[in-house]
Amino acid sequence: MGITTIAGTIYGYAAGESITYTTARNTSTKSSTTTVDFGQARPLGYYVSRAYISFDTSGIAGTIEKVRLGWKGIEDNVVIDFTGIVKKYNWAGLTFGSNREAMYDGALAATSETNNMGLMKRCSSPTTIYYSGDLDTSWISRAGTTYYALVSLEDVNNSAPTKNEYFIITNVYLEVTAQDSMSSPSSNGYSSGPMMFKPPTDLLKVLKKPVFTQIASPRKVCQGIIPRSVCADGC
Repeated sequence: MGITTIAGTIYGYAAGESITYTTARNTSTKSSTTTVDFGQARPLGYYVSRAYISFDTSGIAGTIEKVRLGWKGIEDNVVIDFTGIVKKYNWAGLTFGSNREAMYDGALAATSETNNMGLMKRCSSPTTIYYSGDLDTSWISRAGTTYYALVSLEDVNNSAPTKNEYFIITNVYLEVTAQDSMSSPSSNGYSSGPMMFKPPTDLLKVLKKPVFTQIASPRKVCQGIIPRSVCADGC
């Protein structure tokens, strides 16, 4: 069993701003790849933002037993703690330049993880890595990159903010616990999976041959040791 921590990429955030909450939640008006935040706010109107992150998970070896999301960040001008939600959203190939609205809508519509980030607290330390609960291991892409989106639970619940409740995220990590396994190369003629001992061919030939223990001739044994009347072959 081994634990691997993978540093992720924070692509950016897409956000909607409007004097009405429904419009802000349903229509993006801006995006950025710097100073990335997610959550909701109540400045002059309403503000809703969703963040997009990814991890290169192609190098994970063994059977994945557990996955957790880790992050660093700060709450800036936030007065209400809120729950961060991890969305299983595959935004591969999408960019804000051509697909901002699709990404904004897709993040909200995607399936939420059962276990999430918990409360995003006002007292968060910018140097501490905080972790989510256990995430869905089947979502991890063994072939390449694993994608997620981060949103507020209030956003998911269609609950308009009354004050600022958003989080600026600076680093993300994926902590993967995997069961180590050794696989033998297919070129050797073995089945893939846990390595099994395969004796060399020459050794198998030796083991298959009958093994005889050489015993001295009964006649020679009888001579001078066992009386002739006892000897089985009448020597």
